[in-house]
Amino acid sequence: MSLSRYSTLQLHVTFIALALLFAAWINYIHHGWVNGDSVLYFEAARLFSLGEWRAGMEVWGWPLFSLLIAGMHKLSGLNIQLSAQVLNTLLFGLATASFLQLIREAGGQKTALISGGLLLLSSQYIVGDILPMLLRDQGFWAFFLTSLVFFVRYAKHYRVRDALLWQACIMTATLFRIEGISYLALLPMALLFTAPAHMKLKAFLHAHSLNILAGVGLLASILILGLQTTELGRLQEILTLDIHHQLTQKLLAQASIMAESVLGEYLDEFAVPGLLVTFIFILLIKVFYTTGTLNTLLSLLAIRARPALAAQPAKAILNTAILISLINMFLIITKVFVLSGRYVIALALILMVYAAFYMAYLFERHQSGYPRNRVGRVILWVIPASILIGLLTNLWPKPVGFNYEQEAIAWLKAHHIDNKDVFFDSARLRYYAGASFIGNDGNFVLDTIRRGEDITEPYVVIGGINSKRPEQHELFTASYPNYKEIVQFSGPKNKKFTIIYKKFTPQ
Repeated sequence: MSLSRYSTLQLHVTFIALALLFAAWINYIHHGWVNGDSVLYFEAARLFSLGEWRAGMEVWGWPLFSLLIAGMHKLSGLNIQLSAQVLNTLLFGLATASFLQLIREAGGQKTALISGGLLLLSSQYIVGDILPMLLRDQGFWAFFLTSLVFFVRYAKHYRVRDALLWQACIMTATLFRIEGISYLALLPMALLFTAPAHMKLKAFLHAHSLNILAGVGLLASILILGLQTTELGRLQEILTLDIHHQLTQKLLAQASIMAESVLGEYLDEFAVPGLLVTFIFILLIKVFYTTGTLNTLLSLLAIRARPALAAQPAKAILNTAILISLINMFLIITKVFVLSGRYVIALALILMVYAAFYMAYLFERHQSGYPRNRVGRVILWVIPASILIGLLTNLWPKPVGFNYEQEAIAWLKAHHIDNKDVFFDSARLRYYAGASFIGNDGNFVLDTIRRGEDITEPYVVIGGINSKRPEQHELFTASYPNYKEIVQFSGPKNKKFTIIYKKFTPQ
């Protein structure tokens, strides 16, 4: 098929349409499944839609995503979850549009555009795993990528409107995920390397103009209006004067354990360096897993091969964003000793831009008759095969048992068991059952037992039981021997279970 028949704009619009269809289909095949965090956002959205602003903020203090769900709910009349799915689809469409536009701004032609679209839609982690979770992440992707588009445009032409749009978009991204603030603060540093000598300071200040105004306004609100840091939502995490202590507290505590229990007195001084080296290894594994092996390898080849993406200043800006992403990831894992793949997606999206350029380069070489040896041609065919597998995996309907928690709730409803007679182990189970929201932290059964409180309901439902985390099941059966398992629902491949228990009176 000749690409000359289609304009770049036509290809761009086609992939945006495909992204919207992909997102809608992926939401559909999950049949109402939600992530545990989504329940938190849904409850805040419900409260906002009722005008209970303070209560909504108490549920979730970084409210933009919940406000958007509430707005969609009010405007469309759709229920909260369906409103979130529509919003999720639209945000992914915007993310795809901006991802492809970023490729174009970096000098990519039709082949690179098609490569980028295919690599994104075939991403098994970003599209297959995270997209259907109805999280605020999709909003962050959309406005983070859009901000990069405007930042690259500003670095090319130094138009003030692009500087303002870059800041407006990255500020919006920050209102979805707080780590966006690091890009807001640090990415303009790239201009000090790309701008002409006489423009460096002016360009830097223009790229920070709204930031400076926002900072002055925030300072004035604190000093003049008496605004408390506790009223700033998650911004208080950034504004605290104790940030160094927060970042290193757990690291030093865990290093002390490692020094005493593992290394011993002769090697204890290597505890902190040892943990930091381990963190670097974890970062690398997470990058490969989140970005995908194919995308990671293609991006590394592109970064190394200068002709693949040589358009300045786009390359300098993307490299700066990569560095900021790595800093974010390192700070997160150092502070909380957890690094979800979700925190790696900003980096993964940038690497996929590079991967698109190198894939286009390989395709163009193939059109010219390279590689000539059989092994090279076989390796080249691995790329479309991997993309096809990714696309099919993302679009394939979910296996039997995927909705096993919902099946357990359906069993309760079919047997006319009222919610007030059931103790649910999680906020997600309560949400499926239509029970009122009572919080989203922890496992309710485990937490209740550990607090020394009693469970009195006739039925108990415990979900997510598996061989790696059997503690809810084991502790509950040991603490409440008068409750007996009456039915069990298995997840895919019998890896997880939801069990319904009934209370029996001893004879």
